[in-house]
Amino acid sequence: MIVVALAPSTPRPTARRALFDFRPALRNAAVRPYMFSSFAHAWELHGTRAWLVAFLTFAAGGATDSVPGGVALTAALILLLGPIASVSGNELALRYGRARIMTIGAAGSGLLSLVFGFTAGLPWLGLLVFAVVHMYFIGIDAGALTSGVVTAAEPEHRGSTMAVYSMLGFSSGFFAPAVFGAVLDLAGGRGNTIAWGLAFISLGAVAMLGVIPARVLARREAKTPPRSGL
Repeated sequence: MIVVALAPSTPRPTARRALFDFRPALRNAAVRPYMFSSFAHAWELHGTRAWLVAFLTFAAGGATDSVPGGVALTAALILLLGPIASVSGNELALRYGRARIMTIGAAGSGLLSLVFGFTAGLPWLGLLVFAVVHMYFIGIDAGALTSGVVTAAEPEHRGSTMAVYSMLGFSSGFFAPAVFGAVLDLAGGRGNTIAWGLAFISLGAVAMLGVIPARVLARREAKTPPRSGL
């Protein structure tokens, strides 16, 4: 797709700098809202991905054979909504503004996470509908975040900016499942609905912090129209 759709371009030469010098990327105030939002987004995304099969197994009462297609396949189909949500979310961001979609994604998915763990007693179809909506809201701001940070980055520091952006996001995603598991154990274990509810709250609470950098970005967009590009 890149070979066919994009015209060749020659990189502009820049002054050499020290290897692994990420200070220019961190000094760029335009990219910081995306980086902090990515931290909150990845916390919820990877925590949910890691524990979704276990939660659905608990919600099915352990009778996984009675679930059409099986719990693992059901979880896989739900997770496949991620790319769809990301692409459609970026298209919405181009039309309505990245800050608005980032706010909707952080607030919507965070609020749903606060409830998700307590839905284990719902009928299976109702639980699946809730899980699908939840996953869509988790992924809706992913494309807006990535395209936004690429557009806001200074061209000569785009690589290092993406390195910091990815490091913050995936570091967050590394710790979130462990925190989820710790909350689950401390709150009563995997057989306790309240414990699952509190564990998902640990994801939603962090996800909702993404509203803060999104609003910072909204104020900046109100003063200066964003650069076009992606």
